[in-house]
Amino acid sequence: MTVSDIDEYNERRAFEKARKKLEKKELRKHERGARAKVRGEGRCRNPDCRTGQRPEWHHIVPRSQFASRNHLQNHEDNAVPLCHHCHMTWHQNVTVLRRSDLKASEVAFILENAGQHFLDRHYPE
Repeated sequence: MTVSDIDEYNERRAFEKARKKLEKKELRKHERGARAKVRGEGRCRNPDCRTGQRPEWHHIVPRSQFASRNHLQNHEDNAVPLCHHCHMTWHQNVTVLRRSDLKASEVAFILENAGQHFLDRHYPE
């Protein structure tokens, strides 16, 4: 290995490190917005919920639908506050969130990132 090869290798490593740091920062920025939205609403979005528990963050479009480390997975329009009970029962297909329970920006997010079929299947009218 020559000195120029080593320099080129170190440059590539430094570039990759800086790129990953920027990516992480972008992910955290979107995550803060989503967490603030969930805290701000302060209660479960399920209209049938009677638990009164503090809500947690439910991804409207699952993270698995996005490429790895995509900043859209933590976008604030991909976050809905659900209490722990409603969140678990939603994943077990017991609780149903209707399209009317979602905001217009959240429906638009689903349409843009997952499509009409996803919206119809997971969030019926």
